[in-house]
Amino acid sequence: TDVEPEVAAQGVPKKRTFKKFSFRGVDLDSLLDMKTDELVKLFSARARRRKMVL
Repeated sequence: TDVEPEVAAQGVPKKRTFKKFSFRGVDLDSLLDMKTDELVKLFSARARRRKMVL
């Protein structure tokens, strides 16, 4: 397995690293802080049209 020997000897599980989420090059924290108008500009044309219908 991918467990380092010193970690296995201690019985402590290895810390997991998670992928950092980004949408079109903008990270999640920035996306959450954006206003709706700014966020809609990142969407594709189809998604923007769909948003207008709703």
